Amino acid sequence: MFHVVVNTVLTELPEEDKKKFLTHLHEDDNVKLWSHLREKIDGVEDKIRVVGEKFLATLHKDIKRI
Repeated sequence: MFHVVVNTVLTELPEEDKKKFLTHLHEDDNVKLWSHLREKIDGVEDKIRVVGEKFLATLHKDIKRI
């Protein structure tokens, strides 16, 4: 799930903002990280929620097939 969310954020961010995001992520500075994301990506929480829900639905579907 972590990688899916990070990939989504990196896809949405302009190139010049990706390093700043990764720095905040590495430093585990959630306040700066969320502030940066909310400033740069419209509806970031909703986008993360949607991709997370899709990922979990796919995961559940795959598990049921096993």
